[in-house]
Formats: sequence, structure tokens, C-alpha cells
Amino acid sequence: MGAGYLLLSAAALLSCAAPLSAGGSANRCSPPCRYGQTCRPRRVSHGYGSYSYYGSHQTQYECVNTPHPHPKPPPAARPPSCAHVRCSLGEVCVLQTVICIRPPCHPQPVCTRNTCAAVRCAPGTVCRVTENLRPSCTDRPSCFFKAECVLAGKPKPGFCPAPTYLAWALTKLGPSCRLDSSCEGDLLCCPVAGQPGSRCVAPAYPDPCADIHCPPQAPVCAVQNGRPGCRDLVCKPDTFFCLSGKQFYCSDDARQVDAGNLPC
Repeated sequence: MGAGYLLLSAAALLSCAAPLSAGGSANRCSPPCRYGQTCRPRRVSHGYGSYSYYGSHQTQYECVNTPHPHPKPPPAARPPSCAHVRCSLGEVCVLQTVICIRPPCHPQPVCTRNTCAAVRCAPGTVCRVTENLRPSCTDRPSCFFKAECVLAGKPKPGFCPAPTYLAWALTKLGPSCRLDSSCEGDLLCCPVAGQPGSRCVAPAYPDPCADIHCPPQAPVCAVQNGRPGCRDLVCKPDTFFCLSGKQFYCSDDARQVDAGNLPC
């Protein structure tokens, strides 16, 4: 009685299975799958519980919903830069903070009067036009900016693009430079592969080290040959310091660089 029941059950399962064909699994479901579904094989064992009937297995096919792949988010818009802004004679490009309604709200490049033309700074410093975050004057919009003397060797925030990339994008390079303070606005003084000296260019975006979390044994993220990585170094990029009365700064690749025998 039990053996006969098992045989009848096996026969019933065989009669329900979709016939095998030489084609792919897409044509083995009957009726065909609806739009948004995929025909998928399902292995069935004959028997009670985990005991199969004489080790017999059968492949049946079923329609399952096709998961929708998550679309990739659109690339983030590159922040505005002074890289391609050409100001009139007597003006300089400066990044100005905007009233943020829908973030991200990046500062916008604007041309303003170069008030540094009438400023004389002490040796080792240079004049830079910067944003005056709390202006208390009536001469607008000129009072939104101020001229101040800063140490010439102090680097600006941000990372240089890979030197090989800059060699490919020669038409997007600014004038020659020696330090970041030689470049307008947010531009950095960066080396170019195959060329002597450096040029003023927009910072690398996105920040190569933005999403890198370094462990305690290698706490500093630095960029070498255009690639970020964690390093066990005490020289953190974008830092500035004085040694024996001279200016030094830490480069993108975490090297201690003499700013050019400039006094502090």
C-alpha cells in the first residue's frame, strides 16, 4: 500500500513537471511568465521529509518576480571653481558663500576688485583677497571681501589631480606657479607629468580621501600617483608648520616640503 502510494505520487509529480526542451529556461514555464517575471528552475525531491524516493529528483520550473536593479545615482556635480573664470583687469576671482536653500550649496566664483594691489605684506607673506563673512560696511558688494596677508607657504584645502591626468588636460591648465598662494581663488599649484614646474588647476573632485576611513596604525590618508591610501605618517596633507624659522607644508603624498626658504 505504502509503496503503491509513493509510485502514484511520483507519477503525479512527473505529469505536472514542464517538459524539458533544448532551448533556454525562458521557454520552459507553462503558461509563459508575465512581464517582469523570470522562469527559474526548481529542484524537487520525491519522498517523505528529507528522504528521497530512491534518490530521485526532478526539475520543475516556476515564474518569479525579476528584481529591479537599483539605478546608479547620477554623478555629483563638480563644485564651481575659478579655473575657467576670466576677470577684468584689476579684478580677481574669489569664491563667495551663497544662501543655501537646497544642499549641496557650493560657493560661487565671482570677480571682485583686487584690493591687494595697494597692500604691502611682510617678507614670507603674500596678499590674498578672501571672503569677509561678517562685513560691517555700506560699500557693497566690495565690503563682502577683504585683503589680508597670509603666509606664502600655507597650502589651500583640497587635493591635486593626478599628474598624468593634468598632462592629458593641458588645455584646462592655468598659469605657472610655485605655491598655492600664487593661484587665484580655490586653485591649487599642482605638478604636471612630463612638464617642468607646476600649474594652477582646480582641486581634484570628489576628494580622493573623502570616503576613506584610516585605521589607528595608519591614520593619514595621502595621495600618491593619483591614488589615495592610508599611511603611517605624521605629515598630514594640507597642514602647515614652521621649522627653524622657515615655512614648511605637507604635500598630498604626505611629504614635508620646504616652501622655498620663506621666513615664518
